[in-house]
Amino acid sequence: MIALDAEAFTLVERKGFERLIKYLAPQYPLPCRTYFSDKIIPQLHETLKTHICKKLATATYISFCTNIWTCSANNETIISLTAHFIRSNDMERETYVLSVKHFPDNHAVNIDQLLNDIIEEWHISSNQIHLILRDNASNMIVGRSMLGENIGCVIHTLQLVIHDCIFKNQKFIEILRKCRKIVEHFNHSSLAYSKLSSIQKILKLPNHELIYDDTTRWNSTFYMLSSLHEQRQAIIAYAADRDIPTLTIMQWSIIENVLHVLQPFEEITKILSSDCETIGYIIPAIVILHSYLSKRQKDAGIVMLKEELKKAMEERFFISTGFKDQKCFVLATVLDPRFKTKFLTDENKVKQWIITELFEMNNTVIEDDKNNMQSHDPLQKQNISETQDDIWKCFDDIINNSKSDNDNNFEDSSSETFNRHSSDRTEKIAIYNAELTKYLTLPLSPRNEDPLIWWKTHVLEYPNLKTLVLKYLSAPSSSVHLERLFNAGKLVYSDNRNKLSSKNAEILLFIMKNLLILNFDY
Repeated sequence: MIALDAEAFTLVERKGFERLIKYLAPQYPLPCRTYFSDKIIPQLHETLKTHICKKLATATYISFCTNIWTCSANNETIISLTAHFIRSNDMERETYVLSVKHFPDNHAVNIDQLLNDIIEEWHISSNQIHLILRDNASNMIVGRSMLGENIGCVIHTLQLVIHDCIFKNQKFIEILRKCRKIVEHFNHSSLAYSKLSSIQKILKLPNHELIYDDTTRWNSTFYMLSSLHEQRQAIIAYAADRDIPTLTIMQWSIIENVLHVLQPFEEITKILSSDCETIGYIIPAIVILHSYLSKRQKDAGIVMLKEELKKAMEERFFISTGFKDQKCFVLATVLDPRFKTKFLTDENKVKQWIITELFEMNNTVIEDDKNNMQSHDPLQKQNISETQDDIWKCFDDIINNSKSDNDNNFEDSSSETFNRHSSDRTEKIAIYNAELTKYLTLPLSPRNEDPLIWWKTHVLEYPNLKTLVLKYLSAPSSSVHLERLFNAGKLVYSDNRNKLSSKNAEILLFIMKNLLILNFDY
């Protein structure tokens, strides 16, 4: 209860708990709180660390997520680090919380050093590290750039796109202010809510409560607007003879347009928030959204809104980051059996990247013209036909309009790119080429299927690609799981634990999350 339910150490000294234990086990002498704080909890912490350390040692490649948050209870800054990998023996995912540390200084250099120290503490080899996923705060970007490849969270980037285009608009700020006032009115008055519930029954509307938003998450605001839109007639009827904030016909229309345009963003955000999703979904997700925003629309208000979102997405995803040219995203997409090369057009470059990577993994580096093998020229832009406003119709169009799987005519082992190498290397290239071509010619997996399900049943057929899968699909699609970690942190850093030391808080949060991850099997 102390570790999992955020109870204070003083729990064991409370009369109610003492009486419960005495009733359940009359002969058991209940230890004092220091017995738990100084012995039991530290022992459990060390046991879990040892168990997780052994798990990490078996990982071929590990991806990490890190973030910083400030605890509202004591204003302390906390930095977290989680590890993600795929087990080689059964292709199952593993995720562990490595650290939740008090962070006294907010300089990027200190973030950099602290993360290095954490990784060293867990005896993780540099050869095991694939990448680190972070949020888009400037201090995290500076800090992580010193440790090698790092990528920003795509959901955080989408948050910035939507915030800049919609939630910063002065007219919409006023609409949101009114919406929050309306929700507050019903949430703070049981009488008002009861009356609204009666109106819902009369109008045969769903008996749903109105949702108040969390301004740090755009989709929370989306859900608030959606709940208001659903209950629009009930709210209008309620406000007819009551003095509460009301929305004009124009404002209701704007809300409807915003919900219409943001619905695909909400659906993509839910997908990318899944614990089973990888960064292999990033390129398809952004391409689909971009395609959706490019569709023709008759409503002038929606046209303008979609155009603004499209420009903001192009700026943040295509211009600023060039994510479609980053190897970690491209190879993860290719190795995802739901997408393969369907969202990419420079398939020859993809093959070269994969073969080069396989040689490097086998300590055999291809000494090649950098312009051929290590070029980071932008991949060609998709040419997508215009269809109806539906993201999965956009998905189907991209799949159907791309090259046939049988058209993957890559350069073979005798190509100029590879013919300068020894016959041994040429033979390996032929093996890699055959394996990759076989994989690419198979039909795509269902869009909603976990990519590792496919690899579990086909992994023996692709022993070389398996190693790439362990690396590139180890990275989660977002850092949303860290938000859940922070929510757990709010329980640990609660008012009834206001005297809890930073060290004990770190240990308790570590135990709380990892015990559940391990399902108490340690």
